Order: sequence, then structure tokens, then C-alpha cells
Amino acid sequence: MTFSGAFPAAQRSGEEQAQLALALLDGLYGLMRAHVSLGPDHPSTASMAVDVAAAAAAITVPCSLQFLGASAYCNRVLLPVGIERVAQVLQVARALDAMSAQELIFDQTVNPQTLLTLTQVLVRPGESALQTVSGVQWRPLTGPVWGDGGKPIDRDIAARIWLARAAAAAERLDRDETTPWPWATSAAILRRLEQVVLLDPAVALRALELAPQPWLAGRRAVAVALRTMVTLATVGATPETQRLAGHVALLAAVHGFFDAPPRPFDMAAQTALLRASQQPGVDAVVSARHRLRVAALLQALAHRAGTGSAWPGPLGAVLVSWDLESRRGGKADAPPRTTMEALVAADADPFVLGGRTWLRALIAAMPGTPPGTVVLDAGNQVGAVLDASGRSGGGRPTLVLAQGQIVQAQAPLIPLLRDF
Repeated sequence: MTFSGAFPAAQRSGEEQAQLALALLDGLYGLMRAHVSLGPDHPSTASMAVDVAAAAAAITVPCSLQFLGASAYCNRVLLPVGIERVAQVLQVARALDAMSAQELIFDQTVNPQTLLTLTQVLVRPGESALQTVSGVQWRPLTGPVWGDGGKPIDRDIAARIWLARAAAAAERLDRDETTPWPWATSAAILRRLEQVVLLDPAVALRALELAPQPWLAGRRAVAVALRTMVTLATVGATPETQRLAGHVALLAAVHGFFDAPPRPFDMAAQTALLRASQQPGVDAVVSARHRLRVAALLQALAHRAGTGSAWPGPLGAVLVSWDLESRRGGKADAPPRTTMEALVAADADPFVLGGRTWLRALIAAMPGTPPGTVVLDAGNQVGAVLDASGRSGGGRPTLVLAQGQIVQAQAPLIPLLRDF
């Protein structure tokens, strides 16, 4: 990887500055990989640092890079990060997040040694928590985040925008069962959902519930995929596993909830499997390995649905997310249930698909403990939540105990469900 001589020293336009920032991002990612695979003292690592420093020298300083989910910003203006750069953005963003930071600031032109020191901080953030790097700062982003043109946007609004775009794209997905699955469109939907989950799982679920749009089939399909990814994120699954299960959930949901009444899960999974197994079109942008893993999981789901077997790995997250959305209802003579109402119904059902473990993980990811959830409070009281906000209990959550007694609980509340 070389960057030398690629950047003229004239005054930079916004587009040129963005391209320079992307090149710097590529360089940091390459240095991090070299540091891990070759070591900080290897000649190739040092040579790469010289090239990256030459690229960085062309950037107008001070310059700051912000990272929000899978998006990157330069001086709080969104960078055109293509799908080929998602890995770079995520790697640098995770390293900064480990230092409780989302912004990287270059106060002066950096030299190769500064870059090597910065790389060491990014690769081993725990060991370098108190280390400083000359000319470079990092700090958390507090308050609003920033969108196109440097305009401040609230996190809930950002999540709502991403989810609205994902739902709109899901509505346009080709549902012709004789054609290959449109991998390019579904990959774009999954990328938006990844951004929302990385932003904050609780914010993602809140935005999904409170968005003003009606619960059309596209929104319901996105809801199944998002809840699957959030549930897996709660138990510490890797982003790759979240993406895989989310894709499986989206495929199944598109072939289930777009029909009235919705198809049974096993039928929807079988139809999704047939489409995922077809030769992809020329617009496919996801790897053959990912498509094969999606088809393999769909096959497992299609053949095991309704058997009562245990659901290992991400299969359980897909099933409990599907089950929760199927409980929403939405018949012509009755309004659809809210997520909270559907969750209470799932909690009361001893035959809930996916098992209690996955339902517990989904509840743990929610921004508030839903009314009706059985919890254990800090005072070892077990009861059902009546009001988790504390507004009716003088600032403390309100529980209904097994004997019918209403008490004020002590936070935090730990969901138990009705299997205790």
C-alpha cells in the first residue's frame, strides 16, 4: 500500500479533503493490520508509516475524524464510505470506542513516528489508556451527532431516518419467487440496520417502536431483522454473526409478512431458501461465502421449525424475533398491538418460539423494562412490572408481587420472565 505523491499541495476543496481523509483512514487501518501481523518494528510497518504520513501531510489541519456506527465524518461532514471501506471504518471505530472516544483530532501535520505511536494506541487501547500522542487527540462525542453539511442531528432522529430508509427499501424488494434474491438491495438494508445497532441498541428499538409510519409489511420485515441483530448484540455475538442472522431474518420475513394472513414460519423459510439458493444476478455485492451461510441457516430453520427442538446459536434469535412480530396482529377489525403488548403476550406463553433465553436477551436490550415483565429488583423482590419509569412511584419503579401487593422496587431490575 503506497500513498506517496498522490496529493497535490494546493488548496483543497471539500471533495478533495474528503478523499484525503479516506486515504488517511485506509492508511490507519493498514498500519493497524501491519502492527498486529508484522509487529511495530518490522521494516514494512515503518515504510507504510512513511507513506501514510506523506498522505496525511496534504490534509488541511486541524482536521477531525468522527465515527458513528459504520459511518465516518471529516470535520463533521459525512464521508462517502463505500461498502469496500466498511471494515476499515468499523475497525478504527471499535478501537476508539475502547478508549471511550468517537472523534480523532489531528492538530498538526503528523510524522511517521507519530503515526506508529497512534497505531500502538489504537491496537492496544487498554494498555495505552493514559498515553498521549503529539499532535493527535481523541475524545467522546457528547450531545448531538452530525450529519450531512455539518448539521447537528439527535441520535433518535438519526436512527429513525436509517430505519425509515431501510423499511422503504424493504417495501420495494422483489418478491417474485421465480427470480434470484436481490442481494444488493438487501445488503444495503442490512448495512443501515448495522449502523443503527452500532449507534445504540436501545435507541434502535425505541426508534423502531415510535416511528410515525404505519406497520406495513416492509417495516415488519425490518423489525424482525433488527430485533434479531439487537438480541445477538446483547449476548456479545460478533458483527458478522449479527449480519448473517439479520439477513436470514429479513429473507424469511419478506416471504412471510407480505402475505395476508402471514405465512407460517416454516413455509416462509422454505420459500426464502429457494430464492437464496438460486444463482445470484449481476447486482450481487455480497460474497459467495455469506450467501452460502445464509442458505444453510435457512435450510436449518425450514426443516426444524415446529419440531420442538432446541434452537442453537443465532437460530433462536431469529425465531423469537419472528414470534414477537407475529403476535403484533393487525387484523382489519382491531389495531395492531404495540411491541410492549406483544412482548407481554410472549412472556405469558409457555410455548414461545426460540426459548426463554433469547426472549430474556431481547428484553435486556430494550430501552425500558416493559410492563408485565417479571423481574428481580436490587432488594431481591420478585414481581411483575407495573411502571418502570418511576413516575407513579415517586421516582422508583412499581412492582406487583405474587400476593397482589404493589411495592416500590429498587433499581436495577433484572428480567426473569415467567420461568422462575
